[in-house]
Amino acid sequence: MNARRVALLAVLLVVSVVAYLLACSHAAWSPDGKRIAFVSRVADEQHLYVASADGGKPRLLWKADHFLSGPAWSSDGRRLLVFEVAELPPDAQRDTSGWPKAGEASALAPLENRLWEVDVESGTRRRLARQHYLGETKWASEEWGFSEPHPQWADDGKTVVWPISELEEVRLLRVPGDEVLKRFEGVVAPVVSPSGRLVAALADVDTSRKEGGGKLVVIDLATLDVRTVLDDREVAPMPPAWSPDSTVLLAVAKVDKPGDGDSGPTSAIWRVPVGEGKPRRLFPADAAVAGTENPLQIAWSPKGDLLAVTGGVESKDRGKKQGQSGIWLMGLDGSGSRRIDAGTGEDWAYHPTFSPDGKRLCYRQIGEDEKLVQTVVFDIAEGKRMTVPVEPSKKAEPDTKPDEPSKGAEAPATSPGDASTQ
Repeated sequence: MNARRVALLAVLLVVSVVAYLLACSHAAWSPDGKRIAFVSRVADEQHLYVASADGGKPRLLWKADHFLSGPAWSSDGRRLLVFEVAELPPDAQRDTSGWPKAGEASALAPLENRLWEVDVESGTRRRLARQHYLGETKWASEEWGFSEPHPQWADDGKTVVWPISELEEVRLLRVPGDEVLKRFEGVVAPVVSPSGRLVAALADVDTSRKEGGGKLVVIDLATLDVRTVLDDREVAPMPPAWSPDSTVLLAVAKVDKPGDGDSGPTSAIWRVPVGEGKPRRLFPADAAVAGTENPLQIAWSPKGDLLAVTGGVESKDRGKKQGQSGIWLMGLDGSGSRRIDAGTGEDWAYHPTFSPDGKRLCYRQIGEDEKLVQTVVFDIAEGKRMTVPVEPSKKAEPDTKPDEPSKGAEAPATSPGDASTQ
């Protein structure tokens, strides 16, 4: 690989990350694997949907005027966790002098991060907590500074992991109620382990650059201790992947710079033990594994035998596009690597997520027009793809309307006060 190709792949990585941040959130499987929940942008609105994993028209749970995070299912499949970032209306009487600031822009607007619990059947929402701050209005619409955050249940549903990435902070909340167990400042992109007892996250991330890296840490929910497991090289601002037994993490991190006249990828997948052992590259430096040169995202199958990796691909028309991404499925040693998305060279595919039984993958795909976002289910054994029908799109006909959300008024807030003082 020559130096020009290395530079091109680096550009593809950065541009692909930007596209992912702007337009595509992850889809989440229900615990029984029968339903999928996802958020899609429709014109200037954010829509929360639940759809059958075997087909059928998605059911709209929530139309929001502001940004909604990707959802997370409760263990009983009855509730979804989601947070909303809303721009507050102008209020001359509002005292914002004590509010924390997110960003250095000269004009910061009053924003609020609201953590919600949504009933899947009725669509009723209950606010668990909220945080006021001063930030840029883009945070309330469609753009994040780095990896897309989403709330998660942990510790058998007794704890909620609430990332407030605008403030570069992760909070642990005791539920029901709004007790803040711990704040972790300078920590982003948390991922709860399959055991529900550990949280992997990124710390000391350079948020001034979208490709900025940091270090990988693990939080013990029993002791609330934070331990660094990878700090000798920059970890990419993408959520790590847990092994099914919660003992190993996979993360994207930089590789040593090639010497003069040499070339190679700028990042690789690293295998990071949570206990004993040293981090190492998952694949040897000379291994030609498709989709792993400058990888973006990683998913580990529930059985521990497969990986789904999002990687950058070159555009067929560099004058029209600057970077796309595809999804590859492979063994833990890179064997049997195959691309599973229906990429044309002009699409982005992101967020591969294994079903609970490990037999299917769900991913999001952005079409050539950069507006149509599709949710796709891939059957691993049969090699077949199914697009979730009636996926909302900016290009929908004026007389085509999605299902109206189920009736059900917003429930009283569990935490009516401002969490900024907690």
